[in-house]
Amino acid sequence: MPTLKEVRVAFGTTIAASIGGINVYHRVSANILVPCLVVMPAKADYLMTFNRGGDLWDFDLHILVPSGDDDVGQDLLDEYVAGTGDRSIVSIIHADKTLGLANAEAVVTAMTAYNFRFEAVGALHIGATLRARVVITNS
Repeated sequence: MPTLKEVRVAFGTTIAASIGGINVYHRVSANILVPCLVVMPAKADYLMTFNRGGDLWDFDLHILVPSGDDDVGQDLLDEYVAGTGDRSIVSIIHADKTLGLANAEAVVTAMTAYNFRFEAVGALHIGATLRARVVITNS
């Protein structure tokens, strides 16, 4: 059964392999380079099945892009959160639901925030949050 850390890393590895130039963080970092993805656990259900047959995790995939030129940043953000396209995180996860892990299956279920402002390293960025769900089974 994959660990929480393995799932967080797998999200980043899967997305970075498909989207060139995106920086991935598996935790909140004091220094970030945009565009970036921050993978954060949001919720866990340890009672998904009786006898501990598996766990159900929700993850927030925070996508941050530069806001120096709002039109450029907005267009890039739109590509990342779209349901289809070369930079669509939804499509990337759909194409590799296992994230390269045994006993795991992931899906992006919703966009929960869009066009929020985020300040890091003294610079303002814009972002969106996708909610992903991962079922991890014991086998």
